[in-house]
Amino acid sequence: MKSSNTTTQRKKILDHLLGGQVLTEDAGRLLFGARRNAARISELRKGGWRIRTTLDENRCAIWSIDLRNPRKEGGDRR
Repeated sequence: MKSSNTTTQRKKILDHLLGGQVLTEDAGRLLFGARRNAARISELRKGGWRIRTTLDENRCAIWSIDLRNPRKEGGDRR
């Protein structure tokens, strides 16, 4: 079972993305205290969320979500 801190971080990250904002490792660490943002993103994807990854000029991940179609068909609900 996931810790409540992990669940809280995952929810905060999802809310951030659904608010139309992008997320980076640094932003996730500063805003939510999440040190393993890629793991939280992976969990959200497994839950059916369509989260896109792009890389910046330093090849660091930038995550975003398409607000027009944020969920995969048949994905689990929050």
